[in-house]
Amino acid sequence: MKKYTLFFVCCLAPLFAAATVSAQGFIGPGANPPPPPGGTPVWYGFTGPTRTVTVEQAKTFAHKAPVVVTGAIVQAIGGDLYVFRDSSGEIIIRIGPREWYNLGSIISPTENIEISGELHRDKKYWQRAPEIHARYIRKI
Repeated sequence: MKKYTLFFVCCLAPLFAAATVSAQGFIGPGANPPPPPGGTPVWYGFTGPTRTVTVEQAKTFAHKAPVVVTGAIVQAIGGDLYVFRDSSGEIIIRIGPREWYNLGSIISPTENIEISGELHRDKKYWQRAPEIHARYIRKI
């Protein structure tokens, strides 16, 4: 019985630790102070120009379409959800701990950033507002 209890605790500890970390890397409304950033990883891949779209244009894209938007995170909603705003409107952005760690710095609502990710629509309720799942964040 002790083996199962230890196994159960070891498996769930990372989940609870991840759930307690909120608003990493964002300082603004609804955010807690982030932990100090670790080292910055080395990125490989294409570094040339990309096509940036507005939030309103991104909202018209299909499910899992790649998007790059430029603007600012204005509010932390909770967990890994944030409100992102550009000149055309607002959209919900989902940013996980890995993306904050890879950024390696802190963002405030006054700083412009570029978010690269995928547009996600609710498969069951298509009338709900879409959100962007961030894959990469960089300061401009």
